Amino acid sequence: MGKLGLAGIKHTILALLLGGLVIFNGLAQEATPTSNRGTAAAEPAAGKESGKVVLKVGIESVTEEDFNFVVESLPQRVQQTVASQGRRPIGEEYAMLLLLSQQAVAHKLDSTEDFRRRLAWQRIQWLAEAEVESIQSQVKISPEEINAYFTANPETFDEAQIRQVVVRKRRDGAPQNAPGLPSQEAKARAEAIRAALTGGKDLKAVAGEFEKPNEVLVGTDPRPIRRGILPAEWDTAAFQLKDGELSQPLENEQAFILIQKLGSRRLELKDVEQEIEDLLRRQKVQSSLADLRKKGSVWMDEEFFAPPAPADTTPTQAPQGAASAPHQ
Repeated sequence: MGKLGLAGIKHTILALLLGGLVIFNGLAQEATPTSNRGTAAAEPAAGKESGKVVLKVGIESVTEEDFNFVVESLPQRVQQTVASQGRRPIGEEYAMLLLLSQQAVAHKLDSTEDFRRRLAWQRIQWLAEAEVESIQSQVKISPEEINAYFTANPETFDEAQIRQVVVRKRRDGAPQNAPGLPSQEAKARAEAIRAALTGGKDLKAVAGEFEKPNEVLVGTDPRPIRRGILPAEWDTAAFQLKDGELSQPLENEQAFILIQKLGSRRLELKDVEQEIEDLLRRQKVQSSLADLRKKGSVWMDEEFFAPPAPADTTPTQAPQGAASAPHQ
């Protein structure tokens, strides 16, 4: 990934700061996880904050630790740019952010009901996130639990090597030049491809004959799939195939698909230990949240939270006795 120029980083950081990604949105998807912090600036040793002031705006002072917190909250790509080009662009934009916030206070914008609600809602989100992180940190998954899950769900870890042929369908009523083929034509094309392949025709030759952008894709390279990845009926069909066998055309709303199974294996425990641990951790966290919800004192106004009334689909009729418009 190429480096951003100084003008580019200033524009990026201003957009991030004013958009609330850096300081105000602790849940931003692009924000760097705590474990990855420190790319742009080394963290002081735990519990040994320097308190050194590195920026002043009016009566507000920003310490080195305050500033590093902002840097560490930036997306990784921006942190890398800061590491190579320096902190000043962020410092300038941080100063502008503080100037704007001070001006907002001077204009009493922090006293409005809208601001109060937004601040309260943000606080709720931060606290909820902190509690979820606390719950996650307390969840422990033992090797015995991982092994038990692996033993109890062996088919979950089946993996097959497959090739796919996809014949795209055109949506009913779509324009003639829309991608795909009419349903019957798409099915006929899939059956023709299957006949060619089962008749012994080389796969690359079939691809050369039938493949067409936005209509037919003939996958010549095998790819691995895990059981449960495909829709249920396709998943069953794919894993029931013998090695080298080609399925009948399988249909969904978008396409007809042929699946050729080249081989399969069952993954070993060492290959999926982390996956199982993550799954069990999520399950335990969800269980804790469900238990919290069950024990919590929650009341909801049933009338306010009632589902919306069905839309009235009765055709509108002219009132009885209404005169028709006279013909001109």
